[in-house]
Amino acid sequence: MDRAILVILSILFFLASMEEISWGQHIFHFPSSRYFLENNLQEETNLHNLIDGNIFSSIIYSTIYIFLIYIPIILKLYPKLISRVSILRYFDFNPHIIATLLFASSFQLYFYKDFGVYMDMFSYLVGVILFIYYSMVSNTTTLLKLHIFAVIFGGIISMLSYRVFSFYNMQYELRESFIEIALLLILIEFIGDREV
Repeated sequence: MDRAILVILSILFFLASMEEISWGQHIFHFPSSRYFLENNLQEETNLHNLIDGNIFSSIIYSTIYIFLIYIPIILKLYPKLISRVSILRYFDFNPHIIATLLFASSFQLYFYKDFGVYMDMFSYLVGVILFIYYSMVSNTTTLLKLHIFAVIFGGIISMLSYRVFSFYNMQYELRESFIEIALLLILIEFIGDREV
């Protein structure tokens, strides 16, 4: 079972990474075909920009909040859940990874009149509050407390300076970079903790 999950995660991470670099277009600088020039929001050779950005972002970020932030924090607060529902053990990862995902989530649009943006801000704040609660009621290290402080500080700085981003999607590109780092850390932890 662990080997199958590792293979599935590896394939998903590979596909997501290739999509993010437009299947090598940013590296090899090949031109987009006419179809992608006409139908892709950023005129790049990738599939994810063929979908409306708000819908795609909502699906991705909802998944990230639920499976990579909320569930892992709840498992830290109630570790007995893992023995009751064995599949949850795959979501019990290092709290620094959760903090990294929260830091990634601080890079977003703020004060932009859009329901998706408001929901994203709300989801981020709920994640931060849950993490602060976890760090207060658990025997967490000073390093983890400093990490969550950095997350909060990063969110405040991002909120106050959101206009510095040179183009509309720039903060999301930063966010995706940190999410990819966190996903790589999850994969490394998964490989290290389990015999495959």
